Amino acid sequence: MNAFVCPLLLSLAFTAAAAPASLAAAQSRADVPQAARAMRPPTTDGSKRDSAPVADPPANATPEAIYNAGVARFRAGDFASAEQLFARAAERANASTAARSIYNRGTSRYAEAIAAMQAGERSVASDAEPDAASTRAPNTGAPNTGAPSTGAPNTGAPNTGAPNTGQVIASLEAALRDLKDAARADPSNVDARANAELAHRVLKQLKQQQQQQQQQNQDQQQQNQDQQQQNQDQQQQNQDQQQQNQDQQQQNQDQQQQNQDQQQQNQDQQQPQNQDQQQPQNQDQQQQNQDQQQQQSQDQQQQQPQQQSSAERKPMTKQEVERLLQKIRDRERQRVLDRLMRERARTQPAPKDW
Repeated sequence: MNAFVCPLLLSLAFTAAAAPASLAAAQSRADVPQAARAMRPPTTDGSKRDSAPVADPPANATPEAIYNAGVARFRAGDFASAEQLFARAAERANASTAARSIYNRGTSRYAEAIAAMQAGERSVASDAEPDAASTRAPNTGAPNTGAPSTGAPNTGAPNTGAPNTGQVIASLEAALRDLKDAARADPSNVDARANAELAHRVLKQLKQQQQQQQQQNQDQQQQNQDQQQQNQDQQQQNQDQQQQNQDQQQQNQDQQQQNQDQQQQNQDQQQPQNQDQQQPQNQDQQQQNQDQQQQQSQDQQQQQPQQQSSAERKPMTKQEVERLLQKIRDRERQRVLDRLMRERARTQPAPKDW
């Protein structure tokens, strides 16, 4: 049970029904004012409270004996047994005793609910001491005198475990019904009306606190769900960012690979062009060397016969010299033309094969 019962609520609750007195004791104190009787501890014979176990009345016991046994159980703190005994007495007694039995059954249920609330509070805070207060006296007088009973209730019921809020509310609702029934059965029972009003106030506060606790739990649950959703959104955002980084990295790698491919393609295209340009130049240089060699060879061949027959041959005439020079010029001109033709053929673009 949640500790939602505030000390003020408990202090109000303990001003409720006092322990009922037996019918004989109530008759003997019929002349005692009601307020005074509400402050005095009840007894059946003027002695102190007896803590000895109370035996169950036999099945054929009189309503008055059953009623007095319920009073004894109430004083001993056994509210559940007192409630059952008062219910038996109400079924078999006359109208006056039945009204008091119903009132005392409601008082027992109320005391049981208060004891459960107190036990629940102790289970949360063991060092919290409940406030002690006097309670309004229940009606325990004889059937014909209408004298109310006296004394304070014993709320020291054995702690058998704190019940949940629903059980406490159910006990208070049952107590409220009994107290209202007792007030209708005996309109002169002002204690029944007072305790019914008090039970109603306690029940109302308890339900309000239950609703507040439920709302608080719902708010906490919603807050947890919102936090969980926020964490999921953050996780998804992190995953998206990670995926974006991976995509960017892959894009950079693809761009780098594309640049490498372009560079290799440029190298592949440049290499044949260099080879094509270098090959004609080499051929021209080779042809030029060959022409020079051939010219030198011809000059040597021409010089050797001249040297051999210089003494025998006659000096060349002017016409012979001109013809020789013209022949040399023609050969040189032909060599230049051949070179120009080769260069022109080399500069023409090669047909594309793609």
